[in-house]
Amino acid sequence: MKIKLKIEIKSDNNEIIEESETLILNKECNGVEDIGLSISESKEILKYLQFNFVEGFYYLFKFCM
Repeated sequence: MKIKLKIEIKSDNNEIIEESETLILNKECNGVEDIGLSISESKEILKYLQFNFVEGFYYLFKFCM
């Protein structure tokens, strides 16, 4: 199974200011024990989100100036 994450930052008039690259996690789905995220998968998602939020707010700040 693949889990795909993508971030879009939009202006108040719904214009896309910044669109991040997609993060794809490959997740095995062999049984109930595979439900949820592992600690390493959670860290990878958090790292992706933090980087893209900072980058997105930078572009948003530039867009609003």
